[in-house]
Amino acid sequence: MRPVKLTLSAFGPYAGRTVIPMEELGEKGLYLITGDTGAGKTTIFDGICYALFGEASGGNRESPMLRSKYADPKTPTEAELIFYHRGRKYRIRRNPEYERPKDRGTGFTKEPASAEFYLPDGTVVSKVREVNEAVQSLLGVTREQFSQISMLAQGEFLKLLLADTKERQTIFRDLFRTDCYQLLQNRLSEEERKLYGKCQDAKKALAQYIDGISCEQDSPFFAETEAAKQGERTTEDIFKLLDEILAADSEKLTEVTAEIAKLDGLLSEKNAEIGRIGELYKAWEQKQIKVTEIVSDIDSGEEELEAARKRIGTQENQMKKKSQEIQALKEELSSLLNTGENRAELKAEGERFTEREASLSTLQKDLQRYEKKQKESEAALREYQKSDAAYREEKLRFDHLERAFLDGQAGLLARNLKDGLPCPVCGSREHPFPAELTGEIPSEEELNAAKEKSEAAGDLAAKASRHAGALNSEAETMKKALIDSAGRLFNERWASGSDFDFEEFTEELSREQEKLGKQLLANGEQLAALEKKLHRKEEIEAAIPKEEDSLKKTEEALIKEREVLAAKEGRLSASKKQLAELQEELQSEENKRLKEQLSLLRQEKDTLEADRKRLSDREKTIHTRFLSNERIREASLSKNKELTELEENYQWVRALSDTAGGRLSGKEKLMLETWIQTTWFDRIIRRANLRFLEMTDAQYELSRMVSAANNRSQSGLELEVIDHYNGTRRSVKTLSGGESFLASLSLALGLSDEVQSVSGGIQVDTMFVDEGFGSLDPQALALSIRALSGLTEGNRLVGIISHVEELKEKIDRQIIVKKEKSGGSSIRMQTV
Repeated sequence: MRPVKLTLSAFGPYAGRTVIPMEELGEKGLYLITGDTGAGKTTIFDGICYALFGEASGGNRESPMLRSKYADPKTPTEAELIFYHRGRKYRIRRNPEYERPKDRGTGFTKEPASAEFYLPDGTVVSKVREVNEAVQSLLGVTREQFSQISMLAQGEFLKLLLADTKERQTIFRDLFRTDCYQLLQNRLSEEERKLYGKCQDAKKALAQYIDGISCEQDSPFFAETEAAKQGERTTEDIFKLLDEILAADSEKLTEVTAEIAKLDGLLSEKNAEIGRIGELYKAWEQKQIKVTEIVSDIDSGEEELEAARKRIGTQENQMKKKSQEIQALKEELSSLLNTGENRAELKAEGERFTEREASLSTLQKDLQRYEKKQKESEAALREYQKSDAAYREEKLRFDHLERAFLDGQAGLLARNLKDGLPCPVCGSREHPFPAELTGEIPSEEELNAAKEKSEAAGDLAAKASRHAGALNSEAETMKKALIDSAGRLFNERWASGSDFDFEEFTEELSREQEKLGKQLLANGEQLAALEKKLHRKEEIEAAIPKEEDSLKKTEEALIKEREVLAAKEGRLSASKKQLAELQEELQSEENKRLKEQLSLLRQEKDTLEADRKRLSDREKTIHTRFLSNERIREASLSKNKELTELEENYQWVRALSDTAGGRLSGKEKLMLETWIQTTWFDRIIRRANLRFLEMTDAQYELSRMVSAANNRSQSGLELEVIDHYNGTRRSVKTLSGGESFLASLSLALGLSDEVQSVSGGIQVDTMFVDEGFGSLDPQALALSIRALSGLTEGNRLVGIISHVEELKEKIDRQIIVKKEKSGGSSIRMQTV
């Protein structure tokens, strides 16, 4: 990447739009960025780095801090870089997030961060994330890697020199992609942890199995069992103990089974004898049961007889009551026989009332419409009279103007008449009485205007006359219809229109409507009452047959109930006779002896069954314990085998994890990733020493410490310096400020060379070095310049930021940054 032109706007100390034409510096060699302290020399590096990666070159300058404090509020903050990479030209523009004035109104609004990347083929990549990915893909490095190999920011490359093993691990992991080895270390460590957990789980499971071993307290193995549960016996001893317990319980099971078989034989004999006696006793018991059943039947029968008698009495009362109700319904029906005819008459009367009410309502509406039409006719007549008066006035005015106009015309003609000359009107040559001019003569325009106004007034009067006549005709037609309707609906007095009084008629119409309303209300009430009676008549007509049918069914049920009662009385008498006979049989002495003998046999059987249950319970206990211990033995054997395999795997993985993680006891703490990184570090140191030896006139050489200061912390990437003047080795932290700068610069350049050689062919056409030369003596400065000049071989451009005067004298091409008194900074190019 070689910058061609950098444009900064309201960026850092650059208040306005500042263009830095970096193509004027050429394609290779050294150039210097110099100027006033705080003027913005490092900001040039920040602008390049920000344009490419969206971040400044130094980690302590965040994007929101890039807005210039000197800039006009309306000036946008942005950085634009045009650069060449592998012979192709690119342009990229970015702006950070900052506050700007609102386009409308007052106050400020937030301008969001944005980016645009213009590719050689005309493609434009937008959005910050997509631009970041495109730049990183093009250059092959991240912002951090770019700072390590191309833009050596002030104070940044000193960190690599003074870093410990842990810090260098992080740096090299990103640069040389050794995270796969760290991943291997972590996976081995995780596998070790998992296997350890599985071993512990297997041990716990085995201990749980052992804790579940069952053994009777009076057993000779009880004490050994308790010791095993306390973890005081080996696994081999425990398996031997389990075999002995299982053998003893197996022998006990055989003995108990034999005793149970003997008791089963005795129980079989006792059951046979009980069965024989029991058959005899069963017959006696059946008779007792029969007696109990007969007594129960007799009690139930007497209760049923009493209930039947009550039901019969109830049914007789119901029949009597039902007969009375039917008779009452028939009487009520007789009183309602003419209800239908009365309802029809009332309904017809109501319809007549309703029809007359509708006619009266229509008549009332017609009367209201007539009154409205009459008022409209009167208003139209008044409007006509008003229009006619206006017309007459305008007509009179026109006639007056027309007469004045004609008279005036005659006077004008007479003024020019001369005796002996013919009149232009009549041809007479004598003019005894010529017309005279009288007053003011109207013009023809005034006469025409008056005529138009008169004719317009006449049209309005004619239109008003037609409208008034039409409304009057409509009103007369409505009046005639009203009189006809009144004659039909009232007496003949209202049939003649000569003395028709509308106000009086309106009052009579209201009285008639009120009267008719009362008649309709009374008719409705009477009709509603008849409807209820008619509904009741229909209910009774439907109910009487049902009630009569129900009465008939009750009579039939009563007959059957009496028949059932007679049958029950007969059965109850027979049951009482049978009960007396059975009670006499049960009082015999032979039946009493059978009961006593059977009771004794059952007691003996209960004793045998109790003994058998005790032995059976013991058999179950021993058998359960035997099965449990047998399962424990099998599970313990399986779990012990699993534990042995897990422990073997754990020991193997642990040794491998300790080796990869640098945790071997008594050995140097060197992890696998670190060991891989030492290869890269050694190559970086070799490349760095090519320049460090030159810069220090062959006095100093960097070297990786091959042995750790102690075996307690991670090591392998520690750095020391060899002093060839006195043949000693010492820590790089003992170097002076100038020596530390040279060592740091050499190490950073060595890192840059190594990264380029291994990171997929990354091409570094331009390098930037920020400050540090002020701490060098003249000889060291000259050697450093010579070493940096060697970097420019192969068309590489190297930019240096410095205040050192000797550098200004030695380096012709310069970017000079100057503070302006008005605020902000400016740029001046010096290329000669």
